[in-house]
Amino acid sequence: DTEVSFSDALSVLERIFKELRLDFELKESYHKYLIEGRQADIYVDGELIGWIGEINPEVLDKLEIKYPIVGFEISLNKLMDKIKI
Repeated sequence: DTEVSFSDALSVLERIFKELRLDFELKESYHKYLIEGRQADIYVDGELIGWIGEINPEVLDKLEIKYPIVGFEISLNKLMDKIKI
């Protein structure tokens, strides 16, 4: 199955944060490499720690990728500071 969406990436992100026992918040973002309206910045305790979204088709075309891609990026340094052990 080559169909993926923002919801697929969000499900993975939610599972990671559930395992870490952390709450996160998504806020509207604008990254040129992501599709407008299908992206967000990730915040923990009010601090920006990453982004999530669907990769812009223009980027995929330039990379000669023929299928949709979703993903997220999290600063591990910032995330580790938030983990309560």
